[in-house]
Parts: sequence; structure tokens; C-alpha cells
Amino acid sequence: MRNLLILIILSFMTGCVSCLEVEGCSGGTVIFTCKYPDNYQSNDKYFCKESTQSCEEKIKSGMKNTWENKDRFSLCDTNRKLFTVIIRKLEKSDEGNYKCEVATSDPSSGHVTIVELKVKEDDCFKKSVKETAYLGRNATITCKYPEDHENRTKYFCKQDDRFICKDNITLESEKISNKHGRLFVSDNRRERVFTVTFTNLTVEDTGVYWCGGKTHVYTTLITEVELAVNAPPKTTMVTTMSPASSSRSPPSPLNSTSVVTIVSVSLGGLVFAAFLVIVYSCKRNKQKGAASSTHRLSTDAGNNGKGGHGIGDSEDIKERSLQPDSVPATTIYASDSLHYASVNFQKNPVCPTEAAIAKEDTPFADYATVNFGQSPA
Repeated sequence: MRNLLILIILSFMTGCVSCLEVEGCSGGTVIFTCKYPDNYQSNDKYFCKESTQSCEEKIKSGMKNTWENKDRFSLCDTNRKLFTVIIRKLEKSDEGNYKCEVATSDPSSGHVTIVELKVKEDDCFKKSVKETAYLGRNATITCKYPEDHENRTKYFCKQDDRFICKDNITLESEKISNKHGRLFVSDNRRERVFTVTFTNLTVEDTGVYWCGGKTHVYTTLITEVELAVNAPPKTTMVTTMSPASSSRSPPSPLNSTSVVTIVSVSLGGLVFAAFLVIVYSCKRNKQKGAASSTHRLSTDAGNNGKGGHGIGDSEDIKERSLQPDSVPATTIYASDSLHYASVNFQKNPVCPTEAAIAKEDTPFADYATVNFGQSPA
């Protein structure tokens, strides 16, 4: 403070003087302006750091409305009776007194602005952040700030390739949120967190951003944010199941088609079983009928004279088979020259097939054949 008073006294002796107090954070950036009278617009501007022997030049102006860069310093004369100075990547050694000076032929008529810079060390917030987002989606950037920035206007800007922060967005101290196009900014003073949300990201959103606070004298940029906007990743759905998990999984419920199929198969089985029972019953009945027919033939043969079959016997059998009192379901044919008998049984409407086998006991019949008619069922 003593050195600052000495500089102010010396400045008054040489011309017009003003003072600025600027505070920045280690690793961050400070932006401030220095004013000068209207009649010095065409003069060169300097920014230097005071020492015990001289003022060490840091940077000087060039063309109007053009940024000049040198190391970590930038300067631009806007031709509006002020020029802007930027100091990046602040270090503790940057603390001290600086001068914004207008070059004149007469030092006593020049204009000087004394700048007292303080660099604050604070590890409570991140100095650099990297974020990755995807095209067409949203991205949220959060920046913590010191306690003394609670009542300051929040500041957010994008840095260009000349390290100049522009396209700035501000949130006044009396507001807690605001919308700027595709960007939504909000301030949580209780947690001291400043949040910026991007919507519908584009490739142009890729870049380096800064967030910080602003006063009516200077702007402090605290956190550097590097945002990368990439194409959305291709996702592949892969479902895996271990044997243990598959054994524990409950069985899937039956659908209506499965139920109908099971019921149809069951009914078919029942019908088939009933069919087998009917066939078995019919076979039993046919075997009994065949036995009774054989017994009847044997009885008729025994009544013929000496117990054998002759020509007259066959004719008698044929005539009796055609008589009305014979059994209508049976027709028996016998022949003199053939040594076999053919027995045909009429279809029984109750059974699928019907047959009776009768083998003659006479020497004229060596075997018998049976023809079965097919059941209508």
C-alpha cells in the first residue's frame, strides 16, 4: 500500500492518474479496462509492471480494435477512450502494481492508470474441467466459485484461438436463472455453484469456455472448461444369461395356443383309447360268433348219415342257407370239386370288422378262408 501511495503521488506530478484494484485466482484469468482522455486516441498504449527501478513493459497496443498477444498478456485499444488488458494463467508471483500508460511527447501531460493486482490461492474449486457430450443431446457444466463471488454477476464465455474470451453470457446478481438461446444458466448461491446447460449440441459448441464473476471494474475467470462434442456412440444390445440364473428363472406361462394344443392332444388320446376298447370288444364278440358257427356246422355234418359230407350234403347246406329261417348275416358256399369252403359274413354295423372262422371237419375241406368287409366307420 505504501508503494501504491508513492506511485500515485509521482503520477500526479506527471499528469492525470486513476487507480484500480483487481483480484484474480491462481490459474485463472483477469480482464480489466484502462481509460484515457479523448485527445489520446491515436497514441500508443502500454501496460507495464512497476519495480524499484523502472516499469517493465509487458505489452503495447498495435492497430485499433485489434488484439495484441504477448506471452500471457493481451491488449486491445477499442478507440473508445479505453483499452482492455487480459492476464491469463495467473500465478502468485504476478501480484504487484501495474501501470496503464498513454505515450506522449510531454510526460507531464500524459495519463496513467495504476492497477493493484492480487492473486488469491483457493483449492476449493476446480481450475480446469474436461467434458464430453454428443451431438443433438444436452450437456451441463458446473463451476464452483469463492464466497466473495456470491453477490457478483456470473460470467460465462467462450475462448477463441487468440485466447480472447467472447460470446459472453452473464447472470445478474439479483437473478437465479436465465436463458440465452440454447443455453440455460442458473446460480445456486447456497452451494456456490454456477451451472450452464447446453441443449441440442452442435459441432460448433466444441471449444474452451470460462466461468467466473464480474464487477463494475474487472472480470475474474475462475474455471477453464474444455468441451468436446462427438457423434453419438453406436450401441449394441447384448443379453447374456448364466446357467445358474437360467435355472432359477421361473417357467414362462402357457399361452392360449399351447393350451388349445394340449387339450386337442388329450381329446385325441381319449378318442383313440375309446376306439381301441370298441375294437377289442368287437374282436371278442367275433370270436364267440365264430365258435358258435363252427359248432353249428359240425352239428349239421353229424346229422348226415355216416357222419361225412357228400354231394347231397353240399346241396342241402346250400338250400338251407337260402331258406328264410337261416341266419341272414351268413352265406355258406360248398362245391363238389373244390376242397375248401368260403365263408363270408355280412358287415356288422356295430363293429369295424366282423368275421368268423369255421374249419370243416370232413375230409373234403382242407382249410377255410375268411373275407372281412371294411367297416363304414
